[in-house]
Amino acid sequence: MKAEDGTLMPMKRGHRYVVDYERDEEGAWTATVHEIEACYTYGRSLDEARRRVPEAIAAATGKSVENAKLDDRVKLPRDLQNALDRARELRGEAQERAVEAAAATREAVRVLTTAGLSVRDVGLLLGISGQGVHKLLR
Repeated sequence: MKAEDGTLMPMKRGHRYVVDYERDEEGAWTATVHEIEACYTYGRSLDEARRRVPEAIAAATGKSVENAKLDDRVKLPRDLQNALDRARELRGEAQERAVEAAAATREAVRVLTTAGLSVRDVGLLLGISGQGVHKLLR
C-alpha cells in the first residue's frame, strides 16, 4: 500500500518470505516468492536474482520490504546438490580442525619453550616463523 505522499508503506516487522531459486535452461536464475501469487524475478547470477527479490515483492504488494526476511532455498539437480553438501561438510570439518590445530600449536610452543628450546628452534620444528612463536607466547 502507498501512503498519501506516494511512498510505499512498510511491511510488518520481520515478515518472512520463502524464496526458491532455480537455474533455467539458459543458465539464468529465477526466484519465486511462495507467499505472493505470481511474484518472481530473475538474474544472470544467483546474487543478482537475490538482490531483485525485494523489488519484486514491493511491486507485487505495494509495500516496502526493508524489514522483511528472506528464507532462500536454492534448488539444484541432485548431483550438484550432493557435491555442494560434501564441500560444505568438509569445509566445516576443516574449520573445526584449524581451531584444534591452533590450540595444539599454542600448547606445543608453551611446552617446548618451557623446556628450554629457543624460539628459533621451536619455529623450525613447528614450521612457523620465530615471530609467529613470539605471537603465540603472548
